[in-house]
Amino acid sequence: MNIYLIRHGETTEGKNRILLGHHHGRLTLEGIAQSMHAARKIETINEIITSDLHRALNSTQIMQSLLNVPYEIDIRLRE
Repeated sequence: MNIYLIRHGETTEGKNRILLGHHHGRLTLEGIAQSMHAARKIETINEIITSDLHRALNSTQIMQSLLNVPYEIDIRLRE
């Protein structure tokens, strides 16, 4: 079994050096591209487990659409 740990894509707030903690954040265009790139690097995957924070969930949804696998939200994965 392979486990991949992938961080969410770049956020507008992160780009402006604003620490988010448990706040949601918004992906930049670069963050969207990073999520797409990460999905293309994964050969086989059965499921994605993600935080409920929007930046992570949005990254997951982008990856999920390219990988066509289910995802599960787990609030314990917050930073």
